[in-house]
Amino acid sequence: MLSAYAGGTPINRVAEKHSLPVNRLYKLLGRLRSKLKQCVETKLKPS
Repeated sequence: MLSAYAGGTPINRVAEKHSLPVNRLYKLLGRLRSKLKQCVETKLKPS
């Protein structure tokens, strides 16, 4: 999934490469960003 961000490859090509509909890839990336944000916020929270 890094290719969606780091590779400069258009999302439609990334979706095609992984045999996913473009909308599904967008949703999947959104969920990953949300989980990453949650993880970072938890780790940075003062104890």
